[in-house]
Amino acid sequence: MVLGDSHSLSAWKPGSKLCRIDGQTLNGALERGFSSWIDGLKINKLENLRTYFGNIDIRHHVCRLATKPMRQRLLIEDLVDRYFKELNIVKEKYEIKNIEVISLLPVENPARKLPKTGYYKGKPFWGSWNERSQA
Repeated sequence: MVLGDSHSLSAWKPGSKLCRIDGQTLNGALERGFSSWIDGLKINKLENLRTYFGNIDIRHHVCRLATKPMRQRLLIEDLVDRYFKELNIVKEKYEIKNIEVISLLPVENPARKLPKTGYYKGKPFWGSWNERSQA
C-alpha cells in the first residue's frame, strides 16, 4: 500500500493499493493518524507500506513558521520524530513487515506556475528556492 499526499502517486508500484490524500500535510496526517485511512480501506494486515508526505509542509509551513535555518531544522526534526512514531504504531497494529519512507521530490522552481489550489494564504510557497531546498 502507498499512503500519502498528491505526490504519492509517484511512489506507487503496480499491484499496490494507493491511498492518495490531495493537499494533506504530514503534520495534519500525524494529528489524524495513519490508521484512520488504513482502517477505511478495511485492511487487517499489510505486508508493505510506502509513505510519501512532506512537500506541502516544506512549501507552505516550515519556511513560513521559521525564518532561521536552525529553527527550520528543529521543526523538521519534530515532524520526523512524530512520523517515525506513527509508522511504528501502524507497523505493530497491522503487522507490517516492510515500511518505506519515500524521499521528497525536489523543490519546485519558483518560475513554475502553480494552480491556485496549491496556494496557502495567497502564496504559492514560502521561503526562497534555496531555503526550501535546504529544509
